[in-house]
Amino acid sequence: MKLAPNGLLLFNSEVLLNKKEILESFDGFIEYHKAEDNEEDYSKEKRQAIIDISERFRNLLIASEIPTISKPWFFYEYNFTNDGIELTLNKSDNDFEWDEEGYISAMSYSVERKVIEVKCEYVTVEQYAKLNSVTPTTVRQWIRRGKLRTAKKNGRDWLIPSLADRPKRGFEEATYRWDGLDNNISQIFPFLANTKQIYLFQDRDDKKIFHVITGSNGDKDRQKISLTSKEREQLEIMLIASEKVEVEEQSSSITFVSGKKEFKFPELSFQNCEVSKLPFRHIVVRQHASESTCFSTDSKPGDSFDIDSNTYLIPIRWEFFGISDRSSEEELETIFENENFSEHPKIGRVSGTLVLCDQLIADGYDPLEICDAESADLEYMMSVLTDEGGPLNVQIGDPMLNVLYINELTISDDFRRKGIGSRILQEIPYLVRNMNHIMIDILTYCPIPIERNRYKETDKDSKVRKIINQRIMNTLFSDEKFDNELIAKEDAAEYQFTKDEINRYMGRRHSGSSYPEELKNTSVISFYQKNGFQELLDSRLLYTYVRL
Repeated sequence: MKLAPNGLLLFNSEVLLNKKEILESFDGFIEYHKAEDNEEDYSKEKRQAIIDISERFRNLLIASEIPTISKPWFFYEYNFTNDGIELTLNKSDNDFEWDEEGYISAMSYSVERKVIEVKCEYVTVEQYAKLNSVTPTTVRQWIRRGKLRTAKKNGRDWLIPSLADRPKRGFEEATYRWDGLDNNISQIFPFLANTKQIYLFQDRDDKKIFHVITGSNGDKDRQKISLTSKEREQLEIMLIASEKVEVEEQSSSITFVSGKKEFKFPELSFQNCEVSKLPFRHIVVRQHASESTCFSTDSKPGDSFDIDSNTYLIPIRWEFFGISDRSSEEELETIFENENFSEHPKIGRVSGTLVLCDQLIADGYDPLEICDAESADLEYMMSVLTDEGGPLNVQIGDPMLNVLYINELTISDDFRRKGIGSRILQEIPYLVRNMNHIMIDILTYCPIPIERNRYKETDKDSKVRKIINQRIMNTLFSDEKFDNELIAKEDAAEYQFTKDEINRYMGRRHSGSSYPEELKNTSVISFYQKNGFQELLDSRLLYTYVRL
């Protein structure tokens, strides 16, 4: 089977999706900047300023509630600004460039909102001069000449962020951006009137000449203007003094590239398939017979059979029995012919549904609609697989892949913890191929939540049950109406329910997980993960690709 080109899985393997990943990455950032032998050419003062504000940011990060991202193509990112650190929630535009190793080398995205932010201290000209062992006059000259570009105008004087490093010798290129520019600046420099960004750099040959390129890559009518040293200094001091202008210096940006998260497509594992010593050598699989049907002799071929879900949804019901080591070949043949397994230990059973997506689509049917008509479990499974980010999604996956939904895999008490469960799970694709003559591409399983009496119910959970119960009462007793919508909105105001939560409580379609994190059956999930399954986003649905 060819793996679906699931770009979302690759994307999620490189970005930050939850608080734990942010902390791990940021801890690496702090350690990197504590090391004096790193590649950054910072002064001792700036290095200490970075470490100080990083510790403050980390403490705020620990104290803040950072939701785990479940929406496709969203991610967190922390960045240093000229005067602080911010954590933003971003959304990718799905426009990527990939390197030879399969990692993202470039992408476009938009910032949805700022999650947390920490600002550094601002110091006066005199304080900054003392920190850097120079005179206040020198500091003001640095600002006037465009060498301290992050300074802020404070009345007739200046304030400087503590993150600003002591200027280096020579001219450093910079980018200035703004949403609206003061009229007095554009009157003196008319080429700024129709742009929101300039890139400023020094001529390679004549160091007294400076060039300005307006706009950004891809903009039409970009201009290149040359300035003298005096004109360049006048332009920069006016831009620095404006509250509407932001500056970005390549040399002063604070960077850190964290290590790549280990990523693999989920794939059914065939490792550790040996089982403990058992009192039998063979495992016999008995498949339950399908239901009977009939057709009329006085009708045209096919008229007696309506197209229904059974045409494309094949039930799987197997029982597994152990046959003794002492059984001869003749005895084995007799056991198979008579199908009499009553004297042999029952090992376990498997039930599920095989969804023939390739045949459904080829015949013009929607797999989600067919699954919805069959059962709520199959509908949820198929909706997760076909949603954005799923392996059957038409944009990033392959909707023609056949799926086996495992409804139940149970092992008898006498044979648990002996490796039998994993061995049966690994044999399922081969059993389907040999007994049903179908190749499956994906195995899925949705663990049921643990019993609620093992979970301490919150006030919010109680409200949710109340809303659901009232909705059921509305259905049963149509003459007694309960205002569910009003109750849901009131509770949303009190408990800050999301719109998606309200949809779920009101019985409407929703995205995300089907039950709270606290109700996860970790032991069952661990068994499937050991065998190569992976949860699809935050849906609770476990899945794995199958390659025979």
